Amino acid sequence: MTSTGSGQHYRRAIGLGLLGGVVVIYLALVGIMERFAERPVITDVLTLGLFAPALALLVLAYRATVPPRTWVGPPLTPLQVMGTALTAGLAGGALTATFLFINEAVDLTGVFVNAGPSIAAILSLGLTPVWLGPLV
Repeated sequence: MTSTGSGQHYRRAIGLGLLGGVVVIYLALVGIMERFAERPVITDVLTLGLFAPALALLVLAYRATVPPRTWVGPPLTPLQVMGTALTAGLAGGALTATFLFINEAVDLTGVFVNAGPSIAAILSLGLTPVWLGPLV
C-alpha cells in the first residue's frame, strides 16, 4: 500500500497520538505513574511519574512526523511536520483528558484500583478542572 494522499500523514498522526493516549492511560491505571511520582528527575520541577507519560507521547509524536517507508509523495514541509506533531499530541492529550473527565464523573476505583484522585492530580498538572491538564 502506498501513501500518497494529502491527509495521509495527519490520519497516521491521529492514530499514533491515540496510541500515545492509550499508553498514558495504561501507565496511570497500572499504577506506574503514582509509584514514580515521588522520584524526581529534576528536583522540585519534574518527577518520573510525569516524565514517563510525557516521554511516551513525545516519542509517538516524533514517530508521526517520520513518513513511512512506503511514502512515495514529496517530502513533508516543515509546516506539515509541525502540524503532524501537534495533531499527534492533541489526539493523545484529548484521549487522556477524556479519561480524566470520566475518572472525575464516575468512580473507577471499584474496577481500577489505581484510578483515583492522585492520578488525576498528576495528569492534570494541578489545574482545575482536571481534564484541562493534558490539553496544556
